[in-house]
Formats: sequence, structure tokens, C-alpha cells
Amino acid sequence: IPIIEDLDFIEIAKVHPLFMHSEMFVMKRLSGLDITTFLIEAEHQEKEQAAYFVLDSFLRLFFRSGFIHGDSNHGNYLFTLGEVKVQYLDFGQALFLGPKKVGVLRYVLTRMMKHQEVDYYSSFIALGFESEKMNHFYHQLPMLAQILFAPFMTEGAFDLSDWGYKKKLDWLLGESKWWFRSAGDQDFFFLMKTFMGVKNLIEKLGVRLYWRQMLLRILSDQKLLPEVVPEVISPPAHLFQESHSTHLKLYVIRDGAEKVNLTLPIFALFNLEDFMEERLRADISKDSVDIEEVIKKAFQDGGRPKVLFEIETADRKIRVEML
Repeated sequence: IPIIEDLDFIEIAKVHPLFMHSEMFVMKRLSGLDITTFLIEAEHQEKEQAAYFVLDSFLRLFFRSGFIHGDSNHGNYLFTLGEVKVQYLDFGQALFLGPKKVGVLRYVLTRMMKHQEVDYYSSFIALGFESEKMNHFYHQLPMLAQILFAPFMTEGAFDLSDWGYKKKLDWLLGESKWWFRSAGDQDFFFLMKTFMGVKNLIEKLGVRLYWRQMLLRILSDQKLLPEVVPEVISPPAHLFQESHSTHLKLYVIRDGAEKVNLTLPIFALFNLEDFMEERLRADISKDSVDIEEVIKKAFQDGGRPKVLFEIETADRKIRVEML
């Protein structure tokens, strides 16, 4: 594939033109190891290199051309030891997304990583989502994007086992998840399916990558398709009239003194315990507050402002609310 000929850590079986005709072609035999054997024989550094090369090549292929190797199961990759290379197999399922969709996704990810405002509604429509169905989860779009692209939003090495995207999407969308699944077009979910296959392979290799730093570096590649700012499409007026939370407030008083007064972005709700010191987590546990249940209830009304829970005793007061 010409678009990755400069990536010397990727190998794709070449076709022998002398043996081609309308019913058959012959390809070079690749002699790499399957993932099971590679995991047994490879050193940890070789596994890290392999995981890095898998993600790097996936992202470069996509942002350079829109190419998606659709069947990203473990059996369609081979690996070499020593000078680590990733060998791609089986292009029976492949798709090229148009430059507009690739450019819009680049726009969304770039602005999210730089903590800039994103027009999610217009962007998802440009990515193939139906606006009428999206109205059912319009206010959840920013958090939806945060969940889907979480590996790229984390400053340090991302632990894929902590992602929990399926559970978080269920919490966020509730019954609206069916609107989400029916709103998107085939291209988007084909891309997500392949992306999750790559994620599963990296997770199997047992390493943590700096996803955000990798993507930022790749987005400086001069061979990429250009960023596309989506055409602005305004949602129906009634959606603006509904009040939905944008922030989370964590407030703690202990022995009459204010110990915690934090205002966080609303998507911090999914990692609420990470913002609590050990003593505070123990206090909440003592009062039998189930954080998972708190998160579920937070979105049962679509995420409107409310007090999530409040604990008050003689020596302490804890209050968490959505604003």
C-alpha cells in the first residue's frame, strides 16, 4: 500500500504480478509469529514496540487516506522478533472513509485534546449521524465523545482495563443508547468496531501506551488529509431550553473547616473517586454510598442539575451535586 511504504515497521505481503489473472493471484509468504507465540517468546520491550507499531500504523493509515483494515482480530496480525515488525493479513474487509469524515474527526480530536470548544452536534452530523435521532441524546454528546475517545484525552499512559466504555455509555445514555446505535451510519460503527479490535490487541500485548502523545505527534504528519471544520447546523430550539448539567461540585467540611471545594467538568463524574482522598472515600463507603448507583441515577433524567448525595454528621458534611 503506497500510503505506508515509508513505515518500515509495517509489512504487507506483496502480490507477484507474473502469477496474476482474473481468478487467482499469488502473494509473498509472511513468516512472522502469531500473537499467541509472540506473547510467549517476545521480551517486554518487543511487546511494547509491537503495540506502538499497531496503533501508529492504524492511525497513520486512517488519517492519511481514510483506510480502515476492517477485520482487526488477533489472527490477522503477525509479529517478528528482534527487529520488530507488524505484518498485516487478510484485506477481505476494508473501507476507505471519504476525506470529509476523516477531516471532521481530526477536527474533533484536535480540539478535544487542546481543551477547545467543539461543535459536537454539527460534527456528528458530518460524520453521518441522523439529526432527528441525535436530538434524543443531544445534551449527552460532549460526554459521549469523552467516553469514546478517552484514551486520547489522558495525559499519561492509558490503562485500557480502566476504560469501561460500554458500562459508561450505558450509564450515560440509558434507553437512549438505542437512538445512538440507530443514528450513526455504517462507516462510523465500522470504524469503531475496527478501533476496538486494535484496542483489544494492544490490551492483549499487556502494555500501556501514551495514546494522546502518539496522536498529537501523528497529527503533525504532513501527509495527512486536511482538517475539516463541519458546516454549522443548529439543533431545534427546544433543546436549548432544557437545563442540563455542565459541571460537578464536590464540597467537604470536616470539624468546622472547609477541606474540599472542587468544581469539575461534568464528565469527571465517571472518575469521581479519583478526585477523593482516601479518607473521604472511606467516609462515603461508611455511609453505604454506592458510587456506581450514583452515576446511574445522575443520568436517569438526562443529566439535569441536582444533588447526587449529601452526608452530614456531627463532625463532617459531604455534598456532591451537578450544576
